[in-house]
Amino acid sequence: MEPWLAAEIEKLKSADAPIEITAEALQRFLASTTDAGPPRSERLRRLAIELEDEDFVDGWAGFRRIYEAAASESPNDAWVFLSWGISADHSWLWRSKLEEERLQIWEAADRALARAVELSPDDADILYAMGHLRYQHPTDDTDSGEHAVRAIPWLVRAIEVNPHHPMAQLFRAHCYHDQKKWQAAVRAYEAVEASRLLEERPCEAGRVVKLRAQLAFCLAQSGDPAEAGRQLLLLVNDVDQFTRDELRELVGSMLSFSEILEDTANRVKSPHLLEATRATILRVERRWDDEEG
Repeated sequence: MEPWLAAEIEKLKSADAPIEITAEALQRFLASTTDAGPPRSERLRRLAIELEDEDFVDGWAGFRRIYEAAASESPNDAWVFLSWGISADHSWLWRSKLEEERLQIWEAADRALARAVELSPDDADILYAMGHLRYQHPTDDTDSGEHAVRAIPWLVRAIEVNPHHPMAQLFRAHCYHDQKKWQAAVRAYEAVEASRLLEERPCEAGRVVKLRAQLAFCLAQSGDPAEAGRQLLLLVNDVDQFTRDELRELVGSMLSFSEILEDTANRVKSPHLLEATRATILRVERRWDDEEG
């Protein structure tokens, strides 16, 4: 984070209290950062991104004022609306437990991203963000598959614009997986450029590990137990080399991860592999406990 931005954020924060965003506070921020370099809207956009995970007086409405001010400064800046949409997409699930409020935040994300698409219709990051937003919805029945139907067209468009967009590739694979289109899911998981994903988003290391487990699972479901077993064995043997970020991702979703591994091992019909898989799950948990201890 730039020093000028860090200094201003410290001014906005007070100990153990939600941040209050007012028109006056934003004007003070802009006045104090005049010499920082970026335009006014960009300074506001960066402020919003850095404060995305903070608590605000008035909740989402308080946080939203930063993006409203940025959009007022630059109403034709696609990046302002992209960031607004991403922040809302990241926020709707945790900022409220009420479905009505979650839906309002989701709809704010939809409006912001729709404006971004209008301003820059061939931007792969914007198209991916729209697909990611549609992958989850506050009113979804997670077993219905409707989220995948909504998301796939946007993810496919993103890949058409940028055939090397790893997150669009990954979520396209998730969609086929969720739809139980096993062969399409296998092809899609195999097409994910994992090395590019790690290069562009080092913090997503855990996703690559889960991707490998999901590929093995879909191979087993598609009727290729031999290749599923081979992929699963490679993953099991790599556990001791996992980074801390990879471990964090696995432990954070250990139930679903262990279920995928065990189900795959069962479908491969290899008692030895099933035993090795269960031992792997225990090693992950113990190593994480050691790391944390």
